[in-house]
Amino acid sequence: MRQPPTEVQVVLPVWGRSYVRQFLDLCLPTLLAQGNVPALAQFAPCTFVLMTRQRDAATITSHPLWPLLEACCRIRIDLIDDLVSRSSSTVLTLAYARAIRTRGAAMADTCFLLLVSDYVVADGSLRNAAARIFAGASGVLAGNFQITVEGGRKRILDHADPLDRVVSIASRDLVELALSTLHPATIANTVDGPAAHDPSGNRLFWQVDERCMIGRFFLMHMIALRPEVTRFVVGAPSDYGLIPELCPSGAVVAITDSDEYMTVECQPASRRLPALAFGAATPSAVAASLEPWATRQHHANIAHTLVFHCGGESLGLPAAREKSDVFVAAIYRDDPPKAQPHRLHPLWARSLEHHLATAEHRDAAAAVEALTSEAMSGLSAMSLGTWRRTLLGQAPTLRPWHPRYADVTRLMSAVARLAQGSTLLIVSQAPARVRDALEATARAAGSSLVMQIDTDDVVPAREDDVSIRFDACVVLWPHDDLTELDHVLGGVGARLNAEAVIAVAIGHVFEDDPGEIASNSVLDIRQNSGSGFVVERVEGVPINGWRSSVQCAMMAFARRQVRARRFSPSWLPTLLAALLAPLSLLANLMTFQIQTIEGQRRSSSLILFFRRQSPVSVAADKLRGVSAHQDGISGKVSVSRKSSLLRAGGRPRVAAADEHVLR
Repeated sequence: MRQPPTEVQVVLPVWGRSYVRQFLDLCLPTLLAQGNVPALAQFAPCTFVLMTRQRDAATITSHPLWPLLEACCRIRIDLIDDLVSRSSSTVLTLAYARAIRTRGAAMADTCFLLLVSDYVVADGSLRNAAARIFAGASGVLAGNFQITVEGGRKRILDHADPLDRVVSIASRDLVELALSTLHPATIANTVDGPAAHDPSGNRLFWQVDERCMIGRFFLMHMIALRPEVTRFVVGAPSDYGLIPELCPSGAVVAITDSDEYMTVECQPASRRLPALAFGAATPSAVAASLEPWATRQHHANIAHTLVFHCGGESLGLPAAREKSDVFVAAIYRDDPPKAQPHRLHPLWARSLEHHLATAEHRDAAAAVEALTSEAMSGLSAMSLGTWRRTLLGQAPTLRPWHPRYADVTRLMSAVARLAQGSTLLIVSQAPARVRDALEATARAAGSSLVMQIDTDDVVPAREDDVSIRFDACVVLWPHDDLTELDHVLGGVGARLNAEAVIAVAIGHVFEDDPGEIASNSVLDIRQNSGSGFVVERVEGVPINGWRSSVQCAMMAFARRQVRARRFSPSWLPTLLAALLAPLSLLANLMTFQIQTIEGQRRSSSLILFFRRQSPVSVAADKLRGVSAHQDGISGKVSVSRKSSLLRAGGRPRVAAADEHVLR
């Protein structure tokens, strides 16, 4: 038996405007409940380690609840700008590893509580998790599930103290709330209910009654751990590798009763789900889905039955337990899935490749090397990424048969046209390598000044406060939800000259898959008097079923790899991907022959060109509305009338080339 830890550290990585907002609105108020962070000081001195980007730190520390956190524990802010990418699980893994290694030899005497920013934590949960570490456990595992933020947010905040806004919500109250606001992702993992299920799910649920649900989890979160060793290898995502690496003795316990520990993740109901399979999950299908990723620890986790209840023991609980035992036993009866190694996990190299390809910071590679060098030394861990770069290229430099070649080419052409002899503002959340390429393209085209800002940093500014005004602006908008676009247009408006043009590139232009945007739904945008900008013309890259099928199949084969310790593609998927490449090239070439998106219901990307609308043009558009509609055959449609036609389902001529301009 080791002596109790000498310090508690609560580690919470958070970055990005939406996650910072959710952390401040829902997570932080519940962490401040008396049974959570304030209770940890009863065990040992407590430090709250906030891991965030520099631009997010000021927003967090200026929040009204931040002084309450400072009053109950020490606070340390670690900047992770060099770790942030679009691979959120990789960012969490690297951040946790950095926080643990920062303690040096003292990590073995530290109780770490590892959190994520969208947790809503029931009062007493953190105290109970830490208590198990101080009672002798080296690791504590727990399970949770998602609820919809739309259904749960207000009901959670109803538990806030009217004076300090701290949210103290009892475990059973949180379970009652959660069972009535289950997220579609959670429902898709219910074994005995839905007409369709998530075939790639990592947990299984059975509904006992309206007040109780049980879960069997392969993937459990390591809510607390105390390292048994001071040297460890970062060779897998955190929920795959940290517990077996840091707790090799196996002194790991699971919390199985929601009365002891209860957290939920608040997610938007519209969050994209994986492709669902019809019918209920079967043991054989679950077994097949586990083999590519589940480790020995994941297979051990499924032995625990987690009970989420908002009352006493439900009468149907014994029968539900038995039903889940039968189902789990069937998973391993006929053809038990093989366990993957927790060190140098087959998925880890691909995760790191995605992380480096989408990293925000130019020093990302050095940061990864510093944290993972022990795992990767002497092993060609990046051979898969090297092979894929050779075959397909890497954004923004893509091979002509890459699914996004036409999208990137059209965007770079638009940037070059706007940059000619002008000053250019670029607004995006693009990776560092993409930002470098955009700036290089603009400067090569003759731009005298190029400035780049993050989308999250766009705030409305008064014209008197702006010292530099730009002739043009490019906004990268990687989705077809235009809800926040008006905010961005309004924010950059004061930074632009009166005749400036804004090009908004919509779609995942720098991703691997072709993707699809419903052209009509994106073009059906309303004029916004607040931003003062209107659509002048539209360019698009059309996509049809043939192009989508060929390119999706090519990318699926390109991703295949042998399920083994080495990271090399098998020869058959490689051959099939290579055979599909000429067809993908032909599909890309065909998109360049289409000069208008008129009649095209789907596009892989769109570029909307906005121009400031003057008061005179607003009045003129109203007077010309009827005549513009009558002159629709010639393609001369007023911008305001055009928007009305789009909302009504009409299809004015929308040209893709420069000379076709909507007037």
